[in-house]
Amino acid sequence: MPLRRKLILTPLIHSLSVRELQVIPRAAVVVSPEGIIEDVRTVADNQEEAYIVSEWEGNAELEVVRAGEGQFLVPGLVDTHTHAPQYPNLGYGHDLQLLDWLSQVTFPTEARFSDAAYARRVYERVVDRVLSSGTTTCSYYGTLHLEATKALADICHKRGQRALIGKCNMDSRCPESYTEASCESSLSDTKSLITYIRSLPSNAASPTPPPTPPSSTATLIPAPSSSSSSAPIPSLPSCSSSSSSSLVHPILTPRFAISCSSELLSSLGELARADETLRVQTHLSENEGEIAFTRELFPDATSYTDVYDRFGLLGQRTILAHCVHLSGEEMDVIKARGAGVSHCANSNFNLRSGIAQIDEMLDRGLKVGLGTDCSGGYALGILSAIRAASTASKVNTFIRPSTTPSSSSAPSAFASTHLPLPALFYLATLGGAEVCAFSDQIGNFVIGKEFDALLVDTKGGGNPALFWTEDDTLERLFEKWLFTGDERNLRDVWVRGRRVAGRGEKLVE
Repeated sequence: MPLRRKLILTPLIHSLSVRELQVIPRAAVVVSPEGIIEDVRTVADNQEEAYIVSEWEGNAELEVVRAGEGQFLVPGLVDTHTHAPQYPNLGYGHDLQLLDWLSQVTFPTEARFSDAAYARRVYERVVDRVLSSGTTTCSYYGTLHLEATKALADICHKRGQRALIGKCNMDSRCPESYTEASCESSLSDTKSLITYIRSLPSNAASPTPPPTPPSSTATLIPAPSSSSSSAPIPSLPSCSSSSSSSLVHPILTPRFAISCSSELLSSLGELARADETLRVQTHLSENEGEIAFTRELFPDATSYTDVYDRFGLLGQRTILAHCVHLSGEEMDVIKARGAGVSHCANSNFNLRSGIAQIDEMLDRGLKVGLGTDCSGGYALGILSAIRAASTASKVNTFIRPSTTPSSSSAPSAFASTHLPLPALFYLATLGGAEVCAFSDQIGNFVIGKEFDALLVDTKGGGNPALFWTEDDTLERLFEKWLFTGDERNLRDVWVRGRRVAGRGEKLVE
């Protein structure tokens, strides 16, 4: 069924930068049948909705979506790091630290995915639950099994989730029951998966002629907007969408340096250099025992980060999960290469790995997003990652020496305090899009980007933790949702303009 052009009348909240959160109490958003944002306007208080609708109804068949009381629109959430086969383990094995947890809990579970039928059954449930939590974009680790990972790609494609899908590369120092036979077989399966994912049919709708914009006499006029930032909020710039038609993309996935031979790391680096569209994901400096073992295995490297850098695996499309114990020199290398960091605070607390210095990374200009890292992390969805990141930043203020930033550094110094709400939401949306190399397509409501969005309902849904009152401001409801909301508070979940989840009416097929 072809999609229709949408006009969405709603309060709107999105990030313009790590410090700027734009709040528009009354907005009109126009989305093309292909899922591209065509217009975003602030609506004056005295403007009649009927007149707004009439400006667009003459152009094409129009679907009008109106937010109700206590509802507002936000960008879709971005999970920069999770493990699809580990969801059956959520809530289990949390007395262990990383390396014991991998050998005793995680690897035995992942080995079961040699059965492709089992994998498909699990992955169907995983993708449905992840979408229902509001995660419209997800960077998934699969297992080392080719057919199971193909099934994960199929399911994400069918359900309409924007996804990066990687088959784990693991040819060394892994359990005999869960390892790849050789570097050659690992590379062969990786190349087969890349070809398979890139051959999936297009997710794009059929092209539709562009609409005639509203006439110059229309009352869709700019009006002052509120913001959590005291700086003036710029008007929304146009963004030229350069996306491919597929929502699902391959990503090279050396699990971590310990599980890969030097030959395999080198070969994956060559693949990444030969194809600049390929993304890379791996783990870095998660646990002190892991770091020590890695340094033993690669004694010529100056640091754990240098291991990946020497093999050509650090680049603008690299996602580095955890980064708990980085030195300042390592942060500088990551920034220089343009790689991004996935902050997985829930998992880092749970496996007693430590607390990543995200505030310092932001001060240094690194790209940072959030990850759930299920099942090291025990909670589903990026709202849980926002809460854990907030707690981690506050704990950091307790344990590090108190510093008073100079007057010249104070405006940009996140390390002088805990992460504020605008920064937390940025990490969950636009920051995550930057880490996944999707920021030219998603992350906020810039004209020309693709419409990945959530219509949040703070009044309905039956969530007893989210307490709506009639005198709540929009900003107050937004903060309540971030810290007490769940999937019951999502009326609609859209990816590229297609409704893929939510507790509202039947999904568009």
